[in-house]
Amino acid sequence: MHDKPLDPSERNLLKILSELLAERGFVTRDVLSVATRGRGVEFGRSYARIKSLALIVEVERRPFLLRRLFGAPTLLLVQLTEAGHLALSDGAVPPADAPLDAVVLDVAEPQPVAVAVTAPEVKRKVAAPKRRAVTGFTEDLGGVPVAPEPISPAVTADPQAIEALREVLSGLGIELTMAGEMLAHHRIAQGDSGAEALMQVVLYTFAHAVHHDLAQENQMAALGLADYAVEVHREVQKLRDAGAVSAARFDADMGQIAVLMGGDANSATLAATLLQDPIGGAAPPALLPEELRAGHADGADEADSF
Repeated sequence: MHDKPLDPSERNLLKILSELLAERGFVTRDVLSVATRGRGVEFGRSYARIKSLALIVEVERRPFLLRRLFGAPTLLLVQLTEAGHLALSDGAVPPADAPLDAVVLDVAEPQPVAVAVTAPEVKRKVAAPKRRAVTGFTEDLGGVPVAPEPISPAVTADPQAIEALREVLSGLGIELTMAGEMLAHHRIAQGDSGAEALMQVVLYTFAHAVHHDLAQENQMAALGLADYAVEVHREVQKLRDAGAVSAARFDADMGQIAVLMGGDANSATLAATLLQDPIGGAAPPALLPEELRAGHADGADEADSF
C-alpha cells in the first residue's frame, strides 16, 4: 500500500497544509479539515493515509499555564515531516518497510499565536519558594479560630487549575499555601473562574498581611508593601484585559486592595471584615515575597512571620 503513489486528494491535502503552515506558522487538525473541505477536497481518508505514510505528524500543544487557568484547551497541531516535504516536491512516498517514526524527529516547535495571553512579566525577580504550611496567626492576633467549611471532593477544582494558579502566583513572588488551595477550591466550587479565584487569593493575602502588620508596628508598610500592591495591580490587570475577569469584578477586588493599602482606619476595618470570611480569613492563603514579610529585616524566623 505504501508503494501506491499519492492520489490528487492526498497531494492537495499536503499542499493546503503547506500553504497554511507558511501563512500561520502552525495549523490545528480542525483548521486543516475546514480549509480542505472548503476547497472541495476529501479529508478523512486522505488524512489517514498521509498520516500512515508519516508524511505528517500530529503534535499535542498544551497551552501555557496562565491560559490553562482561563480554560484554554490542548490543541492538536499538524506538521509536515521531511518525507512530507519531499512528497510535495517530487511525489515520493516512503517505502513500505520504512519505520514510520524515523521522519518525526525534526518537527519544529510551534510558534505562539500573536494574540495569545502570555504570563505576566514581573520586574521583581523572586525565586519560587518552597511550599510550607502557615499556622499560629489567629492565636497570635486574637480571636476564635473558625473551622473552614468542608468542601466535597465532587466539587473541588481541577488539580491542573490549582497548579496553574500556583505557577502564576509564583511569578509574582507569592507562595500559595494549603489555605490558599482551599480558598481557590471553594471559590471555583461556587462558580468563580480560575482567574477570579486567583484574584480572591491575592485579595485575602493582602488582607492578612495588613491585619498582621497592624500588630507589628507597620513593618511591612515600611518595607514597601504599598508599592508592591501597585505592581501586583498592574500585572493582575492583564487578566481583565484578556477577558478572564470582568471589569466589575476586577474593580471590586482591586478596589478593596487599594483601601487596604490606605494605612488608615478604613484599611484596618476592611481587613478585619474580610478576615471574618470562614474560608479566606482562616489563615493566609499565600505568602508575600520574602523581603516583604514582617520580621525579615531583623532576621526573625520566617516560619513565624508573614
